[in-house]
Amino acid sequence: MLPVAFWEGRIVESCTESADGSLLFTLSVDPEHSPRCGRCGGDCALVHERGRRRVRDRDILDRPVWLDVPIQRMDCHHCGGRYAERLSWLETGDRFTRRVRAWV
Repeated sequence: MLPVAFWEGRIVESCTESADGSLLFTLSVDPEHSPRCGRCGGDCALVHERGRRRVRDRDILDRPVWLDVPIQRMDCHHCGGRYAERLSWLETGDRFTRRVRAWV
């Protein structure tokens, strides 16, 4: 699938429709994206840990949208900590995107 910059730092890997009509977008890390520390915002190159999180995004044409997002914890050489990567569209630890928060 072609890279889509709708979710900065991530690209759409696949999209599936569930029985209730909701859409699930599975995202992967964009290899062109430079990850930033969630605490200080500095560039990070070392990934300490990888995980996934299911996140709710704003509806598309009255269909609920869910994202399966890869979450990376970075070893930051600027501040010396291990923090989740900073994403402009998702607060650290949230299960809702900023678009949903603004919409609600």
